[in-house]
Amino acid sequence: MDYGFLTDMVGLELRKAQSQTEKKFDQLFNGDLLPGHYTVLVLIKNNPGSTQSSIAQYAGLDRSSLVPLLKQFEKRGFITRKKATNDARSNITIITPAGEDFIQRHRATIEELEHNIKKAFGPKNYSQLVKFLKQLQDHP
Repeated sequence: MDYGFLTDMVGLELRKAQSQTEKKFDQLFNGDLLPGHYTVLVLIKNNPGSTQSSIAQYAGLDRSSLVPLLKQFEKRGFITRKKATNDARSNITIITPAGEDFIQRHRATIEELEHNIKKAFGPKNYSQLVKFLKQLQDHP
């Protein structure tokens, strides 16, 4: 397929890589887990009492797409939400034991996927890739 002027553009290659990752996740987790969803759960676990706004910001999501996900997590018993004590307009998120168990149950598979990427690139190139991706996030 001829991509024309899009050939070798970073945005195109990032999107294709993301799509490939999502397909791999879908195969491994039968739609039960998406890469961004796992990230949100880990952020909630590692940052107790964080607001929905800060979770959305650090997960790279807009708040409007985070709220339905949090409702799904609540329904599955992975998190609870309550009003922030310092701002009644904000909700804080708290991981539950079921949410922690879900994270732990899938951790080895997630780490194996990442290990396979690291193995494919080699340690030096992998480190450079992560560095470059972080730089791209700092300078959109």
